[in-house]
Amino acid sequence: GIYWGYVKSWWPYRDDQNVLLLHYSDVRMDLKGNVAKIANFLEVYLSPSELDVVVDRCSMDHMRKVNKFHYFLPLNINAIWKNDIHHLVKSGKMVNKGH
Repeated sequence: GIYWGYVKSWWPYRDDQNVLLLHYSDVRMDLKGNVAKIANFLEVYLSPSELDVVVDRCSMDHMRKVNKFHYFLPLNINAIWKNDIHHLVKSGKMVNKGH
């Protein structure tokens, strides 16, 4: 499908110095460690308290609570997903209704 084609297109660049590939499930299991990894990759220093703030604001709980952007699925260029039924954040799990 579209997703795996997109991932596959980046795979040859996985070892390039300016590419960082992350797996969603790894980020979900260790959000703090992955935020630190992203900051390090971008050469951004975060103090321990700044890291905690970023981790909190990237959490599913925070996104559910704030949800001011309604977090629709990205890359909806060809309207493959209908925004009224396909939401990225609902219960903290990836949601794909209607199929």
